[in-house]
Amino acid sequence: MAVYDVLQRHGLQVNLVDARAAKNLPGRKRDAQECQWLQKLHTYGLLRSCFLPPEPIRRLRTVWRLRDQQVKEAGRAVQHMQRAPTQMNVQLHNVISDLAGVAGRRSCGPF
Repeated sequence: MAVYDVLQRHGLQVNLVDARAAKNLPGRKRDAQECQWLQKLHTYGLLRSCFLPPEPIRRLRTVWRLRDQQVKEAGRAVQHMQRAPTQMNVQLHNVISDLAGVAGRRSCGPF
């Protein structure tokens, strides 16, 4: 996507094409000739451009993906915090039901 954005900012008309669609079309596809082959297919109108949402929606998708990644990482961190005392033979789960909850944060002290 970054190359697409740079080329578009410089005023070029850029078409993103699904690789599966280009792969199913007949023709030689060696690395040395692939660019010329794709250009020829585009000239004949055999390549369809993929749908790209407007810029504000793409930015919003980026934010949501980042948030999703951070939520998953936070969940993994809580699992590690819950697993560590058990591996050290400290049965903390008998006293505190949720280590990331209010009681668990209160027991850790003012960090």
